[in-house]
Amino acid sequence: MEEFTIELTDATARDLRAKCAELGVRPEDLLRIHAEEILREPSEEFRALAEYVLTKNLELYKRVA
Repeated sequence: MEEFTIELTDATARDLRAKCAELGVRPEDLLRIHAEEILREPSEEFRALAEYVLTKNLELYKRVA
């Protein structure tokens, strides 16, 4: 497993610690979970292509429905 070190402003670090205390998780766990969520999201290129296809075929989808 690889480790990363990041720098946060004092205010951000304070807010992160407060949110983690509220959720009952460690800061590193919360940040890891969010990083994994970001990486699972479709890319902007995929979203644009999907939007193009849906828009292009909208009339066909209406007729089929």
